[in-house]
Amino acid sequence: MNKPATMAFLDMYPAHSNASGVRLGTVDTPFTYESVPGEVDSRSFQWERKGTNYWGRYSPEDEDNTYLMPYTPQAKDLAGSPEKVVSFGLASTYPKYWAEFYLTVRPEGSLSQEEDKWYIVLDNGGQIWFDPDGSFNDPRYQAKADPQSSRYVPGSNASNPMARIDPVRSNNTQGPYVIDPAHPDYRPRIFFWDRDMALKPGTNRTWQLGWINRPEYIRRGGVNDNDTISDGLVTALDWEVNPSTNWAWNPYQGVPIVPDNYVLTALQFPFTSENATYYNDANNNGTYDSNEYIYSKSYDPLITPTPPDNTVVEVGDYRLTPVSILVGNESFSYGASETFPVKTGAKDIDLPLKSFRNFVGHDVRFIDNKTPDNSYNPGEYIYQVHGDYDIIKSGDYRLTNVLSLVITQ
Repeated sequence: MNKPATMAFLDMYPAHSNASGVRLGTVDTPFTYESVPGEVDSRSFQWERKGTNYWGRYSPEDEDNTYLMPYTPQAKDLAGSPEKVVSFGLASTYPKYWAEFYLTVRPEGSLSQEEDKWYIVLDNGGQIWFDPDGSFNDPRYQAKADPQSSRYVPGSNASNPMARIDPVRSNNTQGPYVIDPAHPDYRPRIFFWDRDMALKPGTNRTWQLGWINRPEYIRRGGVNDNDTISDGLVTALDWEVNPSTNWAWNPYQGVPIVPDNYVLTALQFPFTSENATYYNDANNNGTYDSNEYIYSKSYDPLITPTPPDNTVVEVGDYRLTPVSILVGNESFSYGASETFPVKTGAKDIDLPLKSFRNFVGHDVRFIDNKTPDNSYNPGEYIYQVHGDYDIIKSGDYRLTNVLSLVITQ
């Protein structure tokens, strides 16, 4: 018998707003208490009641009842064990985005039912927290309250049976699940387990978590959000060319991650014996277009000191973009790789190639935004440039989607 499975794609909403984008409250700082009833409203989430706080616990002048939500790399003692956070600073966090979802969906057409609701918060440390009642508490492990631990303090388990940093009995938060690659605890594979325990019933189901980073700008020929076809044009207010429109923000800390003044340098595709870059001109229009395939070759400089402008795919070449070849009614697909070359029998062998040279009225160049080695690497941004070929500017065209900004000066 097949077990039910749920796949959820969630929109996350900014803290201090509801799902419709309407602002909640009057301040953006949790724990701001009202001196006059109705004067201050610091709600972070749409399920909070006015005058309450669902992000950790804070009792002014009472550290014993203060348990702020932690930034885990800082919220540790000298031995590296988790410790409670009682003051605002580097060891505490604030909510940045929230979402709601259901673990179980029982499909019955128009009578479908959703069950096992959970709340999610992404904080300013790049950490995700889950909670089934929407009131978040520090759930990290407290060894001193675990009778199985060598650090157990006799009697402490009676008031903290789940051995968590915040011992409040209603603490059913799970996390953190780290999605920020810069976070010391980041792991590329992240799983959420709704564990079924005596002290916290659950469904005992597991999900793998993922994070989708949608493009900021769509390539020429790509499909916009409104189903129109993008022209890929770089305009004067785009942050690629306008530092005052600095959209390259750290999504967790809410601060710019690039300097206020920058220029995007456009590099020529390598064309030497040791590293010659080519493209397959699928529509034969004499220039590189979005989604055309890119390859790199290497030659013996004593035999071929100058690479040819036109050639074909051969065994030993490297695909720098994904490639899909249709043979009859069958499709053969290959991933981009700088490690695994084209092998004997590959269906793209003998595919005609042209060099990134001899364009008329423009040039095709790339931004060294993945691996800064002056060589094109899979995933780096490509532009059709006009006028000054050495920089990206208004009037140029994007030939790949642009997701985030990396500065090359």
